[in-house]
Amino acid sequence: MVQGTEVSAGLGLGVTLTPGQVLDPINDLIEQFSTLALWASLAFGAQVLMLKMGAFWGMSLLVTLLAVACMGWLWSGRPCPVHLKGLLAVVLLLRFALPLVNVGSELAFQAFMAERYQISQQGLGDSARALGALQEGRQTGGTEPLGLKSPSPRWWDVPGQLDALKQAGEQAVNHIIHLAVIFCVQTLVLPLVLGGVLLAAGRRLAGLPMKKAAG
Repeated sequence: MVQGTEVSAGLGLGVTLTPGQVLDPINDLIEQFSTLALWASLAFGAQVLMLKMGAFWGMSLLVTLLAVACMGWLWSGRPCPVHLKGLLAVVLLLRFALPLVNVGSELAFQAFMAERYQISQQGLGDSARALGALQEGRQTGGTEPLGLKSPSPRWWDVPGQLDALKQAGEQAVNHIIHLAVIFCVQTLVLPLVLGGVLLAAGRRLAGLPMKKAAG
């Protein structure tokens, strides 16, 4: 709505300006952010589904049977077969890896990202309300919009409108970037790091050799 607002330069010249078009790059950024937010939501949904699959009673029964079999081999004084240990490690990862990853991600989010998330989320809403106040100010002569330091420019003050739009737009960009970073870290970086650690632990439990770096 703000982006499409037209301001007449008038005085008989018949010139119409659209200062809101300065927000066009921000509009593109918001579209990209909405795509990222969609993928983040899909990732969270997939994790919920996998958690339900891992919590199925059949998975718990399989873990118990394999653990009892391994303990039976050890109780008899013989080493547990490698394939049995490997199968137990795989089932344990399927059963417990994702819950542990989710717990670790949530702890990291609460410790390092929750405050920044709340600030950016509220700031993005404030920026949207500030842009709406600028839109209304063009029609009514306006008051000081939320989040802006300077009073709202009058409808005929095109340079002032551009400055106000840029100020509100810059604030929105900063908050969008912070939110995008948080989504990427929480849904991609942390699960990959924690999953890699658990995978290495599973390989060690199964007695499989660790991959050595090339060179």
